[in-house]
Amino acid sequence: MPADTASRTKIRKEFIIKRSRLTPQQIEEKSAKAAELITSLPAFKRAKTIFIYNHIRSELSLDALVRHPASEGKRFAYPFCLPDYAMKALIPGGNWQHGPYGTLEPDPDYSVYVAPEELDLIICPGVAFDKDCHRLMNRLIFKG
Repeated sequence: MPADTASRTKIRKEFIIKRSRLTPQQIEEKSAKAAELITSLPAFKRAKTIFIYNHIRSELSLDALVRHPASEGKRFAYPFCLPDYAMKALIPGGNWQHGPYGTLEPDPDYSVYVAPEELDLIICPGVAFDKDCHRLMNRLIFKG
């Protein structure tokens, strides 16, 4: 993985440009295929509480995953962003608000907090990965 932030930023920008060229139909098709793949994984089948995200722009949408029949009975938690790239996992109670990075976040006043150790599976967006499947990202930290 590139060691310096400038290299990571450059690589991420290149992949975001490529991803932004996908049509809405291509994104929908890829999202549906991803939902099928994810629901077939043993880790998904075992998981009771799953941490996912609301997509923005051309990111993979997980809406089909949440609606998938294999998701029945599972709890889905979403990130609520805090200062310094930290976050909490919240199960939404119906109300949403815009977060600092352009995503919809559960309104903490109407949501249920989930401790990190309660999360059985974490599905996060990724722009670019190195040959060892390490995600090129900013540092995110769970806060209890």
